Amino acid sequence: MTRAAYDVMDRKLLHCFFAMARHGSLTRAGTELDISEAAVSQRIRSPEIYLGTKLYETRGGRVQLTTAGARTARLAVSVFSEIEALEQAVNGAQETAEIALASHDSCCAICCPTRSPRFTEPIRWRGCG
Repeated sequence: MTRAAYDVMDRKLLHCFFAMARHGSLTRAGTELDISEAAVSQRIRSPEIYLGTKLYETRGGRVQLTTAGARTARLAVSVFSEIEALEQAVNGAQETAEIALASHDSCCAICCPTRSPRFTEPIRWRGCG
């Protein structure tokens, strides 16, 4: 299946589908996400178009996932867990670097603090001469 460059599977839309699948109801998914039932239905339509298949059917006010919908819901759990792992890895990584400032000693003494709140190490000044 060939897709245009602007066709994307939006995480927010996938999350909306997953909430609907978990609750078995468009109304309850809307309540959880603080959006209307119509907005849930509209947002879920986008992944259906992207994937080219129907993900759910409504019967008597209840949502029934199709085979593709059930598979998508299972895989969504995996996608969300991978995204969470990525966020934790990036947020947990501590970056280190050395910054060199060049200025006359008297300017540095007046204008630059000895510690910056964004850095954990104190600033070490080396005289310029």
